[in-house]
Amino acid sequence: MDPTPAPTIDAGQASVTTQPAWHALTRISFRLAFCYILLYNFESFLGSVSSLVGQIETWIRGIFTDTPASVAYSFYPVMWVKEGSQWLVVWIAKNVFGERITVFPNGSGDTTFNYIQVATYASLAGLAAILWSAFDFRRTHYTRLHSLLRIYIRYTLAFTMLSYGMAKVFPLQFPAPDVLKLTQTYGEASPMGILWTFMGSSAAYTMFAGYSEAIGGLLLFWRRTTFLGAIVVAGVMANVVALNFCYDVPVKLYSSHLFLQAIVLMAPEMGRLCTLLFTDRALPPRTPTRGLSRPILHRWWIGLKSAFVAGFMVLQVIEGLHAYSEYGPGAKMPPLYGLYTVEEFNRGDIPVPPLAGDMSRWGEVVVDRIYPASWGGDGTGAFRARTVDRIPIWYRYRLDEQARILTLTLSAPGRRPQPGATAPELPDLPSTLVFNYKETDPDRLTLEGKMGEEPVEIKLKRIPLDSFQLKNRGFRWINEYPYNR
Repeated sequence: MDPTPAPTIDAGQASVTTQPAWHALTRISFRLAFCYILLYNFESFLGSVSSLVGQIETWIRGIFTDTPASVAYSFYPVMWVKEGSQWLVVWIAKNVFGERITVFPNGSGDTTFNYIQVATYASLAGLAAILWSAFDFRRTHYTRLHSLLRIYIRYTLAFTMLSYGMAKVFPLQFPAPDVLKLTQTYGEASPMGILWTFMGSSAAYTMFAGYSEAIGGLLLFWRRTTFLGAIVVAGVMANVVALNFCYDVPVKLYSSHLFLQAIVLMAPEMGRLCTLLFTDRALPPRTPTRGLSRPILHRWWIGLKSAFVAGFMVLQVIEGLHAYSEYGPGAKMPPLYGLYTVEEFNRGDIPVPPLAGDMSRWGEVVVDRIYPASWGGDGTGAFRARTVDRIPIWYRYRLDEQARILTLTLSAPGRRPQPGATAPELPDLPSTLVFNYKETDPDRLTLEGKMGEEPVEIKLKRIPLDSFQLKNRGFRWINEYPYNR
């Protein structure tokens, strides 16, 4: 006798069949994963939505008013969630781990705070899973909740991949090697710095990586393309995770979580994929999914979502173009930006020869760009002088273009010193230098001021950045021999 057919739902809805019971271990694992992913992604998901609304608000106010609005994080509970999370992590760090948190998430996502935060979320998820299992032990499956979790992961990953992807499509995350990078030796560079130089040296490859991330993110917005999108994202993120671990980029925790969530999205279809790749059997049917109850509602939802995704991409492009021109490759450089060699160094009227061991006699000067406040700038730029012995001396500089005054303040190494970093103790070097500058021709610059009590005159000659092989080598279809330098 034929079994009773599974109930179906008309109006274009997919067939709904009776769900088999999940194994007890599967149910417990799902509860734990559900609670942990919900906690870990919540701030990121809420921040993405808030940022999107803030961008729309800024864009609309910019059209109808003369005063641009700032991104309105304060109007949404993002800050409340962030502050509450920080308070909890700090409390647990102090009372459970005996650690005093002094550094909060910044450019690094692998701080002590981040590791304790992950431990906190895992502990809370474990406690919630235990209570859930105790009060809901009769339930045999979580099919509907699993679908909702997948939607939550899909949208979180989609927003994240689009944001990171567009930061590469417009070469912002990995800018082309600038004057500081071009004059830095391999031995002075960090592994992360070498990775940034490697990526930034090829805008085409950076854009390829960005399009891969963005396309993977876009595919996650629709159920039918979720599996393909998850495969693309998992492949891209596997490479990102490897780079982060192998080049010590401090985004190891976050990138690993993104990669694992892509694997979670792939998991339900892995059986069908393995059947396709490793057997000659016909593919089993796709697991049916439910849409909205009425076709008209489903069509309206698809239309609204498509409009939302299109609007989000337009805003991303607008933001990318703005960032490109404000602090990216299209930004205007300060007038003194560049690399200079010291032609003459005079104390009073006496020329100072380039003697080894003289810390006050410069042999080379680099003037970096000034980053705007939106990129973490403070109105100053990095200024690096090298002695004849190639010892770097770092300053922060301010430029008064009207008065033609250059002010240098001794600084910790780096283009943007880390918070709390202090300037090195260098003997016989004043902490502040003030120079009048004049450009005698487009390639020559003269600084006049004092070092200590002595008046100095420094004559500099600009070195074209295109003279570096990394800038002028270019692309060649034919290479008769390897050009590995």
